[in-house]
Amino acid sequence: MARRVNLYQLIRQIHMYAAFITITFLVMYFVTGYLMNNPQWFDQEKPAPDIKTTSMKKPDVSNEELYNQLKNKLEISGRFHNSWTNKGTTYYEYQSMLRQTIVYFDSTHTTATVKVSDRNTMGSITAYHRLHKYGGPPAYSLYILLMDLASLALLIFVLTGVYMWLSFVKYRWLGVGFLAVGLAYSIWVWLTFIFY
Repeated sequence: MARRVNLYQLIRQIHMYAAFITITFLVMYFVTGYLMNNPQWFDQEKPAPDIKTTSMKKPDVSNEELYNQLKNKLEISGRFHNSWTNKGTTYYEYQSMLRQTIVYFDSTHTTATVKVSDRNTMGSITAYHRLHKYGGPPAYSLYILLMDLASLALLIFVLTGVYMWLSFVKYRWLGVGFLAVGLAYSIWVWLTFIFY
């Protein structure tokens, strides 16, 4: 019996610390998500982009090295996000929480055009909420690592909570009901995005 009590205390402590780890990220996602759903609270006008050209020969290097060289030589803030080709011109996009930068070369690959668009308040909130993927400056990878750890802590929080519920609650029908409602809602959301 003593062993059972000790195990319970251990599970309870793990459950508590997992909650402490996840609460900050849950609050962050709630706040930014709530603000994103109410864009009318913010000025929707976007600042005019700053467009400039500079003499620069396109480096004949691998894509990864090209992304890094463009960032360093053109002093671009943020990290590489995406590239695409349209009518023979390849565009390289970099993003930070405060701005978006797009770089492309002319047909001779000797002149680079840099388009810098500062985000408005709503754009910065959205960029922060949607931040994902490792890479770029160390602060970005550190933030993603913390999000992964918070996700793991949330999973541990749920599993330890279910364990305590199954072990010590006599009447389980209410918990089963909440679990069924949560699963049904999740399935409904998935099906909605798949078929509509």
